[in-house]
Amino acid sequence: AEQIEAARADADGRSPHLMYVGRLDPAKGIEALLAALADVDAAEVDLTFTVMGAGQLLSRVESAAASLHHIRLVVARPVPYGEEFFRVLRGVDGLVVPNLGDEQPRNVFDAFSQAVPVIAFDTSGLRSIVTDGVDGHLLPTGNVAALADAIREFLVPATRVSLRALGDAGHRRAQRYDHDLMHARRADFVAGLKR
Repeated sequence: AEQIEAARADADGRSPHLMYVGRLDPAKGIEALLAALADVDAAEVDLTFTVMGAGQLLSRVESAAASLHHIRLVVARPVPYGEEFFRVLRGVDGLVVPNLGDEQPRNVFDAFSQAVPVIAFDTSGLRSIVTDGVDGHLLPTGNVAALADAIREFLVPATRVSLRALGDAGHRRAQRYDHDLMHARRADFVAGLKR
């Protein structure tokens, strides 16, 4: 909890910082994410967005980073899963999970463990973890305009307090799961997909 509060104190007074973590491939909704960022970038905004991952769309993300005028799109290589990863995650205001299909939502649990709210597309895997308006936002799957609007919400200073409340709710939820229970729940979810 002290590390989370210290990260929040560091965030006060700086521009919003959002993040995507995962494979850079079409099923992860990277094209929708980049289109939403281009839409948000059309206005003069002050936003840092980090994309951390590798995959077939890496060059597409790098091109987008070079073409945006107002958003600082940072392309970061993955860091080892552990304390370094959680330190990076604690330093952002929100995690964007634009997956287009079913998935194992480990990144959502990771975000919740650091009191970071989540913006996600409403897929069955994410719907089972994120409660819209409680610990994040669920958006119609693939809806670029809705994703852009959700990103814009992080740009409004007055909403940052309410967004932190979403992160706090996610943190309380994550505290109910230890590592073994989280993996057991993921295993049950995956087993249900195979039926």
